[in-house]
Amino acid sequence: MPINNADELIICQDISYAGPGRRCVVLDTAQQTVTFENCLVSNKFLSMGGEAISRCRFDEIVKVTDFLVGESKGSLFRGLMFVHAHGTTDFGSIFVYTRHGNARVFSQWKGFEAFRTALLEKCKPSRNGYGIDNPNMAVIYAFVFVLLLVGLIWFLI
Repeated sequence: MPINNADELIICQDISYAGPGRRCVVLDTAQQTVTFENCLVSNKFLSMGGEAISRCRFDEIVKVTDFLVGESKGSLFRGLMFVHAHGTTDFGSIFVYTRHGNARVFSQWKGFEAFRTALLEKCKPSRNGYGIDNPNMAVIYAFVFVLLLVGLIWFLI
């Protein structure tokens, strides 16, 4: 990847990761791309783990969701997990949903605030709604619904 100007790259990296490769997200404002290294989970049916390297354009980012950072206070999470306000710093993150998969970037990663700010400013993703990320999930939801309906009928008979 040719680098013309260091100001055009915003790198958010997990410096505590000890596995192979590195876990990071690189936002390139000049090329208008986001590169995910070992942190994007594909939308392919039953996919597991992160893809080694995946790159997408800004317009391919569908949704960005804060979790215990920014606009997200996490009241429901704190209530369900009985976590006090000071015990949520390890969970703070941002979820980035693309057309090809999704990634979770934690607030402890080096360069998180600059990445989050630039992502929301440059990419202009939709922040509303709860879409189904994987199109195959609709089949699973329908199967679970039918299974519950059959179980309810069996219970009533």
